[in-house]
Amino acid sequence: GYGLDKLEEKNGTYYTESGENILDLVDSTVESSGKVPKEFNQQMKNWIHDLVSKISTRGWNNVPDMTLSILYGKSGLKDMNQLITYQYEADRMNRQWYSVL
Repeated sequence: GYGLDKLEEKNGTYYTESGENILDLVDSTVESSGKVPKEFNQQMKNWIHDLVSKISTRGWNNVPDMTLSILYGKSGLKDMNQLITYQYEADRMNRQWYSVL
């Protein structure tokens, strides 16, 4: 695959070192991969084109770093900035999981 941050950005898209438009490569890959049902090929290509355009327009460095504040205790994990608590549990067979309270 290609990393868009390593490609040349120009006119709302990205180009490989050999000058190929990444959107053309996406189109041919969606068509030939067989992983997307044919009736959804165009929808998938449109979605990816839109994402590439947004990234090109907004740039890579416009989103601030995410900071998490997590509290850990006997009752589980808790994101200090949200009202969600993840409760730790273990059953008799010593299987462990977290559930959202």
